[in-house]
Amino acid sequence: MVKPNGKCRGNTPEKGLELQQHNTNALTQFKHQQNEGVQITEQYITDLKRAQQNAHDWSITQVLFGSR
Repeated sequence: MVKPNGKCRGNTPEKGLELQQHNTNALTQFKHQQNEGVQITEQYITDLKRAQQNAHDWSITQVLFGSR
């Protein structure tokens, strides 16, 4: 509830610091999760490139030696 002086009731410097710390912790957790997501995506891309190369190598092998 807003008091006539424009300040919210119950807001103290301690409460402000507590909210700031909470926001900092939430942002830190988000950044860690985002970094983990980036690493997973990079690994996925690496695996796809490897699979594509393996498929290409296999097709060349089939052409050179014929499938029996």
